[in-house]
Amino acid sequence: MRCMGVDLGARRIGVALCDSQGILAYPLETVIRDGDGGLERIADLAISQEVKTVVVGMPISMNGRTGEAARLAALDVATLVGRLAPEGIDVVTIDERLTTLHARRTLAEAGRRPRRAGEVVDQVAAVIILQTWMDRESARKTSGRAT
Repeated sequence: MRCMGVDLGARRIGVALCDSQGILAYPLETVIRDGDGGLERIADLAISQEVKTVVVGMPISMNGRTGEAARLAALDVATLVGRLAPEGIDVVTIDERLTTLHARRTLAEAGRRPRRAGEVVDQVAAVIILQTWMDRESARKTSGRAT
């Protein structure tokens, strides 16, 4: 099953895809927020890449509360659902706490300095979001078969 991960940011949106078996996530591109917030580009990518599910990271606060960033992300998710549901593409959300920090650390450990604009960080954060969701789905399916 082909899936796409999305890391929503105020200025940029990181996008990741997975392989056709739904095992490995990899970076695709960074979408710059524009007039429609970049959401039409996200929808176009989901359709052109023939994904079945778009996984959007929700910026939940460390204390578990939904703040302004999560409220704005929920509006973006609603827009994506409205655009992608008629195409048969599901949109799901996942808690994305600390993914940007994790992405920065991953790049630093690999000896890569993120570009000034942070585009690489956004893509890596999208990979982490997508990979986390795929791993959870795989574990859920495996535990369902074991019972």
